[in-house]
Amino acid sequence: MPIRNVSDRPRMPRLGKIRLGRKVDSGRGTEYPKALDHFLCPPDVLEALKGKVPFCDGACKEEPGPVELPIMFLSNDPEKVASQWFRSYKATVGLVCKGDGYKADALFDREALVKAGGDITQPIPADRWAKHDSKETVRRDDIECWGQGYEDHPPCPAYDAAKCKRLMMLQFAIPQAPGLGIYQLDTSSVNSILNINGFFEYLAMLTGGRIAGIPLILKVISQEVAPNGKKKTVHVLQVSTPFGLAQLVESMAKPIIEALLPEPHPEPDEEEIPEGFYPEEAAAEIAEPTEAGEPLTSAEAERPAPEEPMPKLRNLGDLYKHAHDLLGYPNKAAVLKDLGCEEMAIGDLPAAWHKLVAATHTV
Repeated sequence: MPIRNVSDRPRMPRLGKIRLGRKVDSGRGTEYPKALDHFLCPPDVLEALKGKVPFCDGACKEEPGPVELPIMFLSNDPEKVASQWFRSYKATVGLVCKGDGYKADALFDREALVKAGGDITQPIPADRWAKHDSKETVRRDDIECWGQGYEDHPPCPAYDAAKCKRLMMLQFAIPQAPGLGIYQLDTSSVNSILNINGFFEYLAMLTGGRIAGIPLILKVISQEVAPNGKKKTVHVLQVSTPFGLAQLVESMAKPIIEALLPEPHPEPDEEEIPEGFYPEEAAAEIAEPTEAGEPLTSAEAERPAPEEPMPKLRNLGDLYKHAHDLLGYPNKAAVLKDLGCEEMAIGDLPAAWHKLVAATHTV
């Protein structure tokens, strides 16, 4: 007899992760995320794609990598191939909270929760969440999720402190690569998430709901944005087809890989911490993905990461100076606007810096 909730949930084998950035040694015993303008792929994928897709040109400062990937989704359900939630991670705990902006499932420190009388109403203080030194944890489902902040709620304290991110976990096959299975790419870039969701909606409209088994191209493209009024170029994800509408109709009449496989339940790997998350128990806390994981989430390249680790912050003058020099803030008023408080209310300088980094990289 099959096992309930196990035998009826076949899992597609995961062959590896595709990334858009890397962790770099700061020279001070810590690491910080550095963005790239191309995909970082496992060696067997690189070998299979050489000469078949465009690679970054000779000006590329990092090792060569493709700027396009030939991909194929293996399910018609966008939630199965592009799972997207607010997610929060801790280094030794893993996934701590997962929500949709309405409700969330979260892991708490049992001792702190008992001291608070079991109160889990928002805003939830940071000391109640499960952490690296929690002796015992307890899970609570359907707590209120404030996410990035909505009409009548401010951002969740975890999101506001850059310890929670929106994260899309994209899962796809690369037909030219060896092996049968899927690759995962995480992004926390809002523009990448919007681009991919928009493509799914348009493709499903043309195909009557089908997105599986259709040859597609996943690209890294440049896009100009202007956070805080200062223009800069970032790299985001875009999905397209290698053919026109007539060829799309023709390709749908052919047998597809989905016909050879059971309906997959990819269930993205949520236990592995995406590279965009730098939990506070690490040697140096660097609050700022992607998809998201970004961990430098594999899509943190879409949101340009700081080229240097957090600068020294001895006083407010240092905060304003580095916000201007490194993050592009035009003046003190713009800094205070993103911090959402008056100057006299700024007490924790590292926390203020992390909030500014999160604000300037939410593109």
